[in-house]
Amino acid sequence: MTIDDSIQKAIHIGEKNKEIIELAKNWCAHLEVRQSGGIGIVEIQTGLPIGMRSFKCPHASAAGLAGINLQVVALDFHDRNCVNCKFRQPVRLPNLSSLVGERDAAEQRASAARASSAQRQAQALAARAARRQEFSRGSDPPRAGIFSILDALDREPNSHNKQVLLGTAAAGAQHFDSSVQEALYDLARGGGLIRAEAALEVLGRIEADRHRSCEIALQMLSRHEGHSVAGSVVAKHLTKDHESLVPAALPTLIAIASPVRGFSGPDSPGDPAPLISTFRLFPGLVLAAVREALQSPDKRVRIQACHSMSLALQTDTSFGPKVIEDLIRSLALPDDRYGELGSAEHKVAETLADVMVNHPDQVDARIQAEMQSASEETRLALFDVYERILRTDFGDLEPPTRGGDRLPEVC
Repeated sequence: MTIDDSIQKAIHIGEKNKEIIELAKNWCAHLEVRQSGGIGIVEIQTGLPIGMRSFKCPHASAAGLAGINLQVVALDFHDRNCVNCKFRQPVRLPNLSSLVGERDAAEQRASAARASSAQRQAQALAARAARRQEFSRGSDPPRAGIFSILDALDREPNSHNKQVLLGTAAAGAQHFDSSVQEALYDLARGGGLIRAEAALEVLGRIEADRHRSCEIALQMLSRHEGHSVAGSVVAKHLTKDHESLVPAALPTLIAIASPVRGFSGPDSPGDPAPLISTFRLFPGLVLAAVREALQSPDKRVRIQACHSMSLALQTDTSFGPKVIEDLIRSLALPDDRYGELGSAEHKVAETLADVMVNHPDQVDARIQAEMQSASEETRLALFDVYERILRTDFGDLEPPTRGGDRLPEVC
């Protein structure tokens, strides 16, 4: 994110806060707005309420929040102090009642959506249970026991029931006949991380139909479920026949291919095998997914896309020129250098350098054209591509600074 972007974001916050303050004062003549903390340069220049503030009232019975987002602060103060207040002196409309109404309506919609989702899940569970009953008709005791285990896992998808199913499959794989396998496919299609992952893992252990298992795995990945198990199945068993299911699964395949670095947990190197298998069969679909990811305002998505491109280049260097334009365009999107991932522009420069190794003239020509009209932030990122390639003295070329120095021509 550039300095201009940060200023515009601050101005937008201030304009919204100005509206909230007016609504609050219209709500009650007793309400006051108080500054909490310092005042920034943008607030001084614009006069907009950007810094932290709180609401006060001589009749308030509870302290409220202080913050920059005054909509949250105002609603919190209202809920703590204004409901059924006998001292309120209304001023005019519109006032806080409009915010409260919008908030309550949103909560009602969310509650209705949760209730609807719960009802759909209950109906789906009942349908799976009825099908299991049909599948189990005439089963011998061992198979009847397996169906009972599947039913328990479906109704209570927890670690214990998952381990019971996995242990049963390890000890008695010969009892997992076609009727049991149909129940497992049904369970995996039902969704939910534990039940779907357990069912797919068992199908792999008993060497069930690999094509169907890969279909299930792709469907799970499209729901962002069962990353490790589903990804492994895709890496091993993906075929051209699965093409229609691949696009929906690709965002997850791109995500799980990328390394994970966190402050609170161990690092993970990522699992590139599923994405590489997909790229070898469907390079066009991967290209389309990467291009879409590079348009995301979320820097994490763009960084993952860059990592995926680097993996693709290891398999097919001709992939590089197809993404040069997309990489450069992405530099205009919101970015920052914070967090464990760092900045997206850093990863874009790294990826462009990877492409430049095999296609120097194409990358150089496009960068030189962009340098003519690019912002300083973009030019800095593009200069970094050359720095990564050369890794040596620039002679008379001085790297640009963020203090407004003119960027050099790089040829």
